[in-house]
Amino acid sequence: MISKKELGYLSDVVIFLSVLFFLVLSANYGLEESRVSHELNSKLSVLAKDPSLSDVFTFIEDKVYHIDALKQKQHKYHVNSQSFFVLFLALSLSFLLYYLFIKTSRRHCKLFLVYVALLSLIAGVSLPALSLNATKSFPLIGEVTLYYNSKGVFSSITSLMKVDGAFFVGMLIIVFSLILPLYKISIKLLTVFSTSEIVKSLNAFSHRVGRWAMADVYVVAVLLSFFAIKYDKMIEAKIQIGFHYFFVYATLIVAMDFLYREIDKYMDKNQPCEC
Repeated sequence: MISKKELGYLSDVVIFLSVLFFLVLSANYGLEESRVSHELNSKLSVLAKDPSLSDVFTFIEDKVYHIDALKQKQHKYHVNSQSFFVLFLALSLSFLLYYLFIKTSRRHCKLFLVYVALLSLIAGVSLPALSLNATKSFPLIGEVTLYYNSKGVFSSITSLMKVDGAFFVGMLIIVFSLILPLYKISIKLLTVFSTSEIVKSLNAFSHRVGRWAMADVYVVAVLLSFFAIKYDKMIEAKIQIGFHYFFVYATLIVAMDFLYREIDKYMDKNQPCEC
C-alpha cells in the first residue's frame, strides 16, 4: 500500500512532468512552424535572383499546388505552439498556487520556481525567437520572398562566432547570456536546500554579477527590433515561441528574490517550518 509520503512524491513527479510535457509540445510545434516557414519562403524566393523560364513555371506550380497548403500548416503549427505555451503558463501558475496555499511547502514553491525558470531558459535559448521576412509583390506573379531568416539566441551566437573577428564577441555573449543565467539558477536552487554561509556568499556574488546578465537586455532589444521593423512595409517581423519562453525566464529571474521573500513571509505566518 502506498504511504502518504510516497503519494506526495508521486504527485510531485506528475506535476513536474506535466509542465515539461506541455513545454515539449509547444517547442515541437514551434520548431515545425519554423521548418514550414523556411520551406514556404524558399519556394516564394525562386524568382528573387535572375529567374529562368523554368523557375517561373516552378513558382506558378508551387503557387497553385503547394504554397496555400504550407501556409495552412504554418498557421496551424503557430496556433498549436501558442496554445500549449499558454497551457504551460497556466499549469505553472496553478501548481505554484497549489504548493503555496494547499500543500503550504516553502521548499516546493521555491524549487518549482527554479524548475520553471530553468525550463524557460533552455527553451528560450534553443528555440527560434524572431523571424524576418522581406517580400515584394509583382504583377501577375504575386508575392515573392526576397529574404527570410529565423534566429534564436543560440543560433545567433553560433552564426556570429563563424564571422571573422567576431569569435571573442560571441564568447562574451555566451558568458553573459547563457553561463551567468545558469549560474544564477544554480545558486537559487542551492538556496532552496541550504542556508550555509558558503551558499549565502555565492548568492550575494550572484547578485553582484547579475547586473551583467543580458536576459532583460535581450528582451528589450528584440521588442525594439520588432516594433521598429513593423514600420517597414516590405519587411515583416514575427516574434516566435523562443522569445516567449525567454521572456518568462527573464521575468522570473528578475523577480525571483522578491518571490522568495514573499513566500517566506507567507510561510512564516502559516507554517513556520522549512518543509
